[in-house]
Amino acid sequence: METSTQWTEGIAAAMQDVQGTGVFAVQGDLTLPDPGLVVDTVGPVQTPIRVSDARRLIAVAKQAPFGRGTETVVDTAIRRCWELDPDRFRLTAKDWPDFESILAGGVAYELGFSEPLFKASLYKLLIYETDSFFLPHQDGEKLDGMVATLVVTLPGRFDGGELVIQHQDRTVACPASPKPVDALAGTPR
Repeated sequence: METSTQWTEGIAAAMQDVQGTGVFAVQGDLTLPDPGLVVDTVGPVQTPIRVSDARRLIAVAKQAPFGRGTETVVDTAIRRCWELDPDRFRLTAKDWPDFESILAGGVAYELGFSEPLFKASLYKLLIYETDSFFLPHQDGEKLDGMVATLVVTLPGRFDGGELVIQHQDRTVACPASPKPVDALAGTPR
């Protein structure tokens, strides 16, 4: 009789030969509807986000921590940005849920999943200011069954910045784009 470890190792070995049809990362620029961002103690925040609104968000945010082993710590040498938990803000635009669903479905398709399997779940609102960063890391599973992280950058005035995604020997650099366009890229650039 096989042990649980032997069974898991057998599945992992068999999976080495599986060739998926999707990509490991999807990126693109598209015109976002205004999500109707409302933040407790700040009020409505319009897009594109203005510097004054970003400052008001930072004033009510906390320094973003990260996981180190079994601990959650703040170390601005590793991660320097601000965050708000979803109980502190709402996306109130009536067309946002439809947009989010279409976006998640498109991403799922490009990653090689069946569309109904993906559902976007709001996790955090992150605010990156000049010289903010997060050193290379592996995202942890935030919800049971989580298979990907969806990052939506709200329109605003900024320069520079990029998200670098790595998997095995492949790397995709997703530059931040302050100019939304009407297109969704299907494969990494």
